[in-house]
Amino acid sequence: QLYQNGLKKKTVGKKCRATSWPKGPAMLNAGCGTNLLDDHLNLDIQASVTPDLVLDLSKPLDFEATHETKRFGPITLERGSFSHITANEILEHVRDLVQTMCNFRDLLSTGGTLYYKVPHEMSTGGWQDPTHVRVFNEISVLYFTKAADYLNWRNERFELVTQRLLFTPYGKELQRQGIPEETIVRTPRAIENIEVILKKRDATDDEKHAFDILR
Repeated sequence: QLYQNGLKKKTVGKKCRATSWPKGPAMLNAGCGTNLLDDHLNLDIQASVTPDLVLDLSKPLDFEATHETKRFGPITLERGSFSHITANEILEHVRDLVQTMCNFRDLLSTGGTLYYKVPHEMSTGGWQDPTHVRVFNEISVLYFTKAADYLNWRNERFELVTQRLLFTPYGKELQRQGIPEETIVRTPRAIENIEVILKKRDATDDEKHAFDILR
């Protein structure tokens, strides 16, 4: 229940109330769609959902650019601007996942958290939506955490806080039958989604040294 599935104060299909923060809100709702959150900066690539800010997070960010918003006035998305980012069911849609995750890493403060929910590779919905460009499995998080060196992340990376597999009714029935989880995760239609919480942290001196040796 750390972030109650990453959503709170949801205002589906409605405009959020006007709120004032001196430097903008401390939380970002990335790819918000119609799930607008009062206490977040709601960001989406589509203007039709009336987000606070229209922006494509799969492209490199200009951290010095000023963006006009109705609720918060002018905002600069500086590095370390946010303590938490919600990315609910958007990573399966973005064309450049690595750039998107780089942007999330840079936008978060050290110790800040990222929540995301994505379709599992064995799910029925993973490839049902024609706008999906990828699906995920239980080790997809590896390259953003322990294996971040492969993405040339020398100084900062994510640490896995929690990862939860969301079972379908069929998967829950397999659980009740006592089928081991390592078998269920390889069973088609048993898992629908994965929920993940990551925490941004500085790389250790040993990690930086190992990176420098490999490079």
